[in-house]
Amino acid sequence: MHIKDISYFLAILEHRSLQRAASAMGLTQPALSKCVHRLEDALGARLFERGPTGTVPTRAALAFANYARRLDTEYAGAMRALGDLAANDAAVIRIGATPTWEFLAGQALLDFLPQRPATRLKLSIMFSDKLLDALGRGEIDLALATAPSVGPDFQALRLSDEQMQPIARRGHPLFHLPRAPSIEDFVGTLWAVPRPGVSSRDQLDAAFASRGLPPIKAQVELDGSGAMGSFPLLTRCDLIGMCPGALLPNAAAIGLLPFEVDALRLSTFPTLVTRRDATHPPVVHAFISALSASATGYPDRAA
Repeated sequence: MHIKDISYFLAILEHRSLQRAASAMGLTQPALSKCVHRLEDALGARLFERGPTGTVPTRAALAFANYARRLDTEYAGAMRALGDLAANDAAVIRIGATPTWEFLAGQALLDFLPQRPATRLKLSIMFSDKLLDALGRGEIDLALATAPSVGPDFQALRLSDEQMQPIARRGHPLFHLPRAPSIEDFVGTLWAVPRPGVSSRDQLDAAFASRGLPPIKAQVELDGSGAMGSFPLLTRCDLIGMCPGALLPNAAAIGLLPFEVDALRLSTFPTLVTRRDATHPPVVHAFISALSASATGYPDRAA
C-alpha cells in the first residue's frame, strides 16, 4: 500500500465515481483502479462496488473512512512540518476565523511576527457552521469562532469574554428620541446583520422573541463580512448593525455610535478550536500562545 492510496480512496468516497475521482486527482481511471486494488489487498476487504448511480462504498469502506481521514490529515501535517524545517522554519499557519474575529487573528500575527518573522498566515474567513467542517477535514489548523459547541474530536479554549451592541450612524432617528431607547423601539427598524444560523444573529433574534416582539427586519444579510466590513454601509444609511466591544472605538472614529440597551447587549466569546488528535509543530503552539495573549489584551489595543 502507498500512502497516496489513502487520498485516492477518500476522493472516490467523496465523488462516488471512479471517473470523477480520477479526474479530480489527475489520474487515469485504470491507474486509480490499480490503487484501489492495492489498498483492498492491504486491508483484506473489498471497498467499492459498482451500483446503478455510480461507485458505491461497502460497509468496510465506510468503517475505514474515519481512520483514512485521520491518516491523510496526519500525513499532510507531517509533510508541512518537514517542509517548514527544510525552509528554515518559514512556517505556514492555517487558521479559519469567523468574520467577527478576523481582526483578532490579524492582531495575533502582528504580535507574533517579531518572534518568528518568517511565519506566514493563511487566513480563511467563514461562518462557524463551516469552520468545524474545514477543521475536521484538515484544511485549517485552528478555528477561531464564537463559543461553538464541539464534538469529541475537537477541543475548545475560550479566549475571552466580550459583548456585542447595536450601532448606527450618529444621525439615526433612534438617537433623537426624547428618552433612552428600549428594545421595543427597534421593532420595524432595518438591520444589516449576519444570516440566520450565525451566533450573533441567532442571539439577536432570540432577544426579540423572548419578549414576544416581531423578528428583526434584515434588509442586508452579511455572509463572509465582519463588523468592520459593514461600517461603510452603516455610515451612509439608517441601518443598524452589531459590533463587538473591541471595535467600538473604530466605529466611533467614523461616526458610528452604540445604543445603550441592556436587552440588546449580547454575550460573545472568541473561542479557539483545534482537532483533539492533531499533531502541531512548535510554531503553531507558539502562535496559539500569542493568540491567547492578544485576546486577553485586545480591547485596550483596538483604539
